[in-house]
Amino acid sequence: MKFTQKMLSELKQAQKDSFLSRFHRRIQAVYFRAQKKTYKEIKELLDLPHDTVWRLVKMYEKEGLSALITEIEAVADALT
Repeated sequence: MKFTQKMLSELKQAQKDSFLSRFHRRIQAVYFRAQKKTYKEIKELLDLPHDTVWRLVKMYEKEGLSALITEIEAVADALT
């Protein structure tokens, strides 16, 4: 996935938003990927499975930030 400057700014700003704090790891995983960190590095930094990081990036690619800040039930539905 190619991340635009607008996407990077959006992810960076979302990390600072206290309203979104419960979704911080999801946002951070995608932000790290945008910063060209490997899936292995992200897995180690955030203690998330490789598959989870991959799915979060794909969800962001498809639906934008809103996909990362939905409740977990909605995320599970979107992946099936």
